[in-house]
Amino acid sequence: MNENDLAAITARADLIATLPPVEERSIVRRRIGVSISELARLVGCTREYVRRVERGESVPTGDRLVQLSRFYGAAQRGERAA
Repeated sequence: MNENDLAAITARADLIATLPPVEERSIVRRRIGVSISELARLVGCTREYVRRVERGESVPTGDRLVQLSRFYGAAQRGERAA
């Protein structure tokens, strides 16, 4: 493993850490009035993907991880992501 690999793994771990705990993800999303369909459109994925992430059955990667991190960060602050 080289330094670039380690940096990528660290960056991904840092983003994953910004997500709410699995048991709170759907609560946070619903609290600001965003449906699974809306979140799927924002992230560019399917509703089933969002369901799996909220249940802890999938761990997001790449752009989806970045988008979900931004969404949940805004949602936890009480903002509605656009």
